[in-house]
Amino acid sequence: MNSIVIKQNEQKSIEILAAQRLTYTQGKKLQTSEFFISVVLVVFFNLLSLVIQNFAEGYLTELNIFNAFVVSIALVVSEAVLNPNISKRKEKAAKLQELFDCYVLGIDHNSIKTGVLPDYESINSLYKKFISNKGDINLLQDWYSKDVENVPLEYGRIICQRSNFWWDVTLRLKYRQIVIISAIFLLLFLLSVTSLVGLTFNSFLINVLMPFLPALILVIRRVNQNSQAIISKKYLKEKVEEVWEDIFVNIKSDSELYDIARELQNEIFENRKTNTLIPEFIYMKMRSDQEEDMGYSVNKMVDEFHERYSN
Repeated sequence: MNSIVIKQNEQKSIEILAAQRLTYTQGKKLQTSEFFISVVLVVFFNLLSLVIQNFAEGYLTELNIFNAFVVSIALVVSEAVLNPNISKRKEKAAKLQELFDCYVLGIDHNSIKTGVLPDYESINSLYKKFISNKGDINLLQDWYSKDVENVPLEYGRIICQRSNFWWDVTLRLKYRQIVIISAIFLLLFLLSVTSLVGLTFNSFLINVLMPFLPALILVIRRVNQNSQAIISKKYLKEKVEEVWEDIFVNIKSDSELYDIARELQNEIFENRKTNTLIPEFIYMKMRSDQEEDMGYSVNKMVDEFHERYSN
């Protein structure tokens, strides 16, 4: 009843998705570097200074200065170098996904919203890098559930868009939980070390809390960004479900359904462009289970469509 399944598995579409996956991977590597610099490196030097000062109290001032220097460098590198480049990768990946969606779902490109989309020369270059890095093309097949081909395109678009919201919310809830638990564990670990070393409150502030600021800022940023993304995606998911229900109550024309899909696509793009990247190990760990659940929900929406229109 529509060509979504055929289009999404065409070579052209696979190349776009491969370029998107590689771009996201590049962004995630930068995000990992930010974590290493802001958390691992800073905490390592912090703990090292705590150990050293027990054997070289005369160098306490120098150690404090060195810690402050490490923290300053971590903040500057994170804010001036890594964050801007992560944002660029996210926006580029969002544009690649938009190019894929517009083609597969039969939606016109909204240049006012997205700006200029990547050209096919850059897509081909990224695709070849994806292949040379031994990227798995099989993971890019059937991006949207095959069941969606059993409804008209106007309804298939909305079903596919709804699946984007559900999948992303589930991932982000898990990621936020991991970030919070890891931060609490790290703070408790530092407090335990502080207790063992026998630092005074002033020494704790100078030698532990202040050096921990880059990590704390990073955690707060990650939690806030994910919380905002979750709220936004949940809201959009609810709106899609309201639209889906309204379709069967107030019959809409094909052009009205198209306009709804285009508006939803605008919101999807904006979320993709601004949302925090999910680490690859979380994405891959949850992928199979979430794809199965997502396929189930798509199947139910397709069944609902046929039940409603058969009555």
